[in-house]
Amino acid sequence: MRKYLFYSMVLLVSSNIYAETDEPLKWNVSAGFGVPNLSRYSKLVGLPSDPKSFQRSGKGPFYLKAEYKPEWWFGIGLNINHMSYKVTYIDDNYTNSNGMKVPNKVTVNNVNTAFNMRANLHVFNPKHYGTKADVYWGIGIGYKVGKLKVSSEYSEATPTITLPNLLKIGFETTFGMKYYFTDHIGAFGEIGLAKSIFQFGVTGAF
Repeated sequence: MRKYLFYSMVLLVSSNIYAETDEPLKWNVSAGFGVPNLSRYSKLVGLPSDPKSFQRSGKGPFYLKAEYKPEWWFGIGLNINHMSYKVTYIDDNYTNSNGMKVPNKVTVNNVNTAFNMRANLHVFNPKHYGTKADVYWGIGIGYKVGKLKVSSEYSEATPTITLPNLLKIGFETTFGMKYYFTDHIGAFGEIGLAKSIFQFGVTGAF
């Protein structure tokens, strides 16, 4: 994901070398970060109903977006959303070969990336109103790829934990706004249902 962020920053900086023009800028590339990491609260099939010493942690999500606007009011593009999370808990029902019950620490690691095709409806034409703000609503759907790994302190007692099939489908719908500091460079913020509730970052138009 660091490569995605690096390449997107290169695109944002390079877009600023374009000469000033009255032609509408049809392409937009954005890179950002979201909070909170909602995927770490995903339902895991096979997880005990009341696990002991239960903990969750996560990284991301990170967002990389590309949008093409054939018209000022409509855009279509690809959103790539990446994140990871870890769940740990203690299974105190494990009995070892000596017949003794001992605590068994279970760790669940999940890393996944969603590729969503997205359509945006833009509320107004910024050039018509002479504003640097661009307000929009969008919806996207796609597919998640990734890996779920389960391990435990005693390998023979590693439980079977899976994700519901529905969670392999990528989905998002958010309201957002981009604000441009120059004709090509700006910032964006979004709120809604994605891998996080809030997301923000940098954006470039060309």
